[in-house]
Amino acid sequence: ITRLTGISDEMVKQAPIFSEISGSFREFVGEAVFVAHNASFDYGFIRDEYRRLGENFRRPTLCTVVTMRRFFPGLPSYSLAGLTKHFGIPLETHHRALCDAQATAGLLQLINGKRVPRV
Repeated sequence: ITRLTGISDEMVKQAPIFSEISGSFREFVGEAVFVAHNASFDYGFIRDEYRRLGENFRRPTLCTVVTMRRFFPGLPSYSLAGLTKHFGIPLETHHRALCDAQATAGLLQLINGKRVPRV
């Protein structure tokens, strides 16, 4: 993980465990759609943590990988780094939560620009 993200054990040593923040996370998310790049990966971790606590966590999801493939077929890469480079979306520190979330939000804006509004 350290090699991929640059996040070391020392950096998270004082971080709270999931059970300590599960309530505030659920409140923060509310009924929102869970948007992520490769959503099943991130959503799976969160869903499994709630299961360990004996709770359900269900939200509608939007995967920017799947949706970008649909609206922008034929691109050389659908990785977050590849898509942000292709579309000129900033990605300062890849595999860090805030930077990846901001880049994913940029992809979501592209997706929303392609969607046909419901009448």
